[in-house]
Amino acid sequence: MILLIGEVVLVSFSAFLIVFQLSIETIGLIGYFGSSALFQQIHSMVVIEAGPMFTTLVYIVILQIPGLLLAQARAMKIPPMQALREE
Repeated sequence: MILLIGEVVLVSFSAFLIVFQLSIETIGLIGYFGSSALFQQIHSMVVIEAGPMFTTLVYIVILQIPGLLLAQARAMKIPPMQALREE
């Protein structure tokens, strides 16, 4: 169970870091090249404020845990020998 929760946290945190990196790079490109219309459109599509980004990360991790608990409870109902038997 700890491995599954760790996987959810790792995947969610990795997605968070990718969006954060894209936001920083877009802001850097706008600062370097100026306020061209193309970069302003990219900025409006990619850059997300920090508050909503952290809130989304927390919601995703917290809402995944009940699903993991339900999946574990269902998996624990099947005896191991029956799960390994071919039918």
